[in-house]
Amino acid sequence: MGFVFIRFAKGPQASVAEIMAPFAEELRHYQSETMVPAGEIFTQKTPVNWKSVRDVDNEGYHVAMAHPALQDLYGQTYYDEPFVNGVCRSFATYNPHAGRRWSVRNYVRISQDNPRLPEHLKKAWIYYGLFPNCVIAVTPETVQFYQEFPISRNETMLRGAVYRYKDETREQEAARYLQMRIDRDTLSEDVQLTIWSNEAMASKSFGNFYLSDLEYGVRTHHDHLRRVLPVMTLEQAPEEKEVAVVNARMRLR
Repeated sequence: MGFVFIRFAKGPQASVAEIMAPFAEELRHYQSETMVPAGEIFTQKTPVNWKSVRDVDNEGYHVAMAHPALQDLYGQTYYDEPFVNGVCRSFATYNPHAGRRWSVRNYVRISQDNPRLPEHLKKAWIYYGLFPNCVIAVTPETVQFYQEFPISRNETMLRGAVYRYKDETREQEAARYLQMRIDRDTLSEDVQLTIWSNEAMASKSFGNFYLSDLEYGVRTHHDHLRRVLPVMTLEQAPEEKEVAVVNARMRLR
């Protein structure tokens, strides 16, 4: 669908097409292969372990408290689905009565029905998570991706890009600008959440993860990690030089 995925080494995962198959029909409506870049690829470094980024991104119930613009936009319609076979989905439709914030109010007013989309997707914002570190997101005006890479144990690089329709109208361009204002604020808020999450796990008071039923996105992502990295299940971490050997041995069991 216009995205290029490169596999540097053979591994156990299925192809991206196979992993994304449950949502292929839904994604096909957006015709992403016909889109063009809306700007350059962006990068941003944050002083956290990459798992802190994933834990925050895989847990959506914080939207109500931490993301006022998103809460204004789609409120209680937002929900997460768990990771199943390497992919998850989060879905929301924006509220036609939203508008406490300037960007949200004008986005809802200006955003037009996309004729490419069926009725149930015309006001939807959807996020597809690809294990372990990539998200493809769609709105009526754009398709985007973002991902994160560990630079070190305590530093992560965020990377992403936004794509638009070649023939977008002036209204779609204005709505896309307002959407980017909403996303810019959301990214800033999420960065702060990842810093707090990372600090919490580094605290002497941190014992372990105790996840509520609302955190099934985090739990199912961790389940995927444990399947690939069973060494994570050990109470005592091996010496760093032994991690790969111990993990390979445990995967053979």
